Amino acid sequence: MTVGEKIRSLRKSMKLSQEQLAAELGVDRTNVSMWETDKAKPQLTSLKALTKFFNVGAAYFLDETDPAAIPPPGDKMNPIMAMVATLLDEVAIMKAEKLGISVRDAKLLIKQKSSLILDNLDSWLPDPQQ
Repeated sequence: MTVGEKIRSLRKSMKLSQEQLAAELGVDRTNVSMWETDKAKPQLTSLKALTKFFNVGAAYFLDETDPAAIPPPGDKMNPIMAMVATLLDEVAIMKAEKLGISVRDAKLLIKQKSSLILDNLDSWLPDPQQ
């Protein structure tokens, strides 16, 4: 699914018009129309507003090759993992804005740094045998 298809699907699942979604996000209806028809991509501030409004991670919108469905309303993700995912999305958005890169590239940078930390985690933790 494209970003536009995902936005349209989420909007329709909430039974909102383009005008209503635009009002909720503080943008013009034409912006929503352009996003949904893939004639334009949401700017980072709009992407952040979309993730917050629809309660999804930025990764949902950024990976167009992954048509993964949004969990149904009754589905519950581990609350700690959900919090971590939300924080990582927000960090990626801020990093992208600061460095002037795409959110996807920012996520790759974060993933690389996380791998370095995880690879060296044993050296930071005390040996349980001691």
